[in-house]
Amino acid sequence: MEKVVIQGLADGDPDVDAIYRLTTADRHEIRFAEDESVLIPHNTWTPFKAQATQWPKRLSPLMYLPATCSFRMADIWRSFVAQRLMRDLDSHLVYSSSIVFQDRNDHDLMRDFADEIEGYQGYNKLIDLLESLVLDVGETAIFENLRLMRSAMEY
Repeated sequence: MEKVVIQGLADGDPDVDAIYRLTTADRHEIRFAEDESVLIPHNTWTPFKAQATQWPKRLSPLMYLPATCSFRMADIWRSFVAQRLMRDLDSHLVYSSSIVFQDRNDHDLMRDFADEIEGYQGYNKLIDLLESLVLDVGETAIFENLRLMRSAMEY
């Protein structure tokens, strides 16, 4: 488990993007299959959230949330930065079956959508940037690699 970040899914009304919420009529009481996990292969990009996520101690520096994007995108951008570094550390992201139930508070869906536009428009640019960076490999380089990545992201 020292090499795996586990994103637990949430039954109920999980945290999904505003487009899903705006286009899906019945989005309450979502239930995920029990006792199933999916290991995300290296070189695959998928967002994961801050909630219900278990981090091994050795990867705890990767939990840092960026301050150069909207609140709605902070943990998503962080997840891409973390995945880029996890690849060089031979670590993986795993989605587990549901470990929590979420009863979501009210949101202004159009405001959420507006805050997420930078993600929809900037995803490819961010992935291209992360792929282009030449980073040092190994745990001793985590902090320097994070500094380089954060600096590069301030475009």
